[in-house]
Amino acid sequence: MGILDRITKKSAAEPKPIKSTDKTAVKKVDLSAEAKVKSSAKKDEKKATVKKSTTALFAYDIIREPVLTEKGDRGQMSGKYTFYVATSANKVLVAQAIWELYGVKPVAVRVMNVAGKKVRFGRLQGTRKNRKKAIITLKQGDMISLTE
Repeated sequence: MGILDRITKKSAAEPKPIKSTDKTAVKKVDLSAEAKVKSSAKKDEKKATVKKSTTALFAYDIIREPVLTEKGDRGQMSGKYTFYVATSANKVLVAQAIWELYGVKPVAVRVMNVAGKKVRFGRLQGTRKNRKKAIITLKQGDMISLTE
């Protein structure tokens, strides 16, 4: 069978258009007002549940981990806490994430990029990942518990 024969067979075997008297077509077009309201209410519920779940994940995606070093411990005594954050995060997102996770509103947020250190394994050279670090300043008297 040649190529032209295949083309002519396909064009001859095209599906027939759906008639307007078909029962399924009538059901799709005929929706009652109550069914429309119910379907829109279900969509709104799904959106609300998605928003609730993404806000919790959002904060944990922004704040990666606390920086637990001697210098960080000295900063905690004066109300400054240091965290590694997502590289795409900015000051506003970091402040919102701290508010959601710890329930404490930061007074100031400082963000800095930290270049990855150069490392060697024998002859092979490379670098560690670049990170972003944020220093959060809280009001006097506010605290964050990092050990829990």
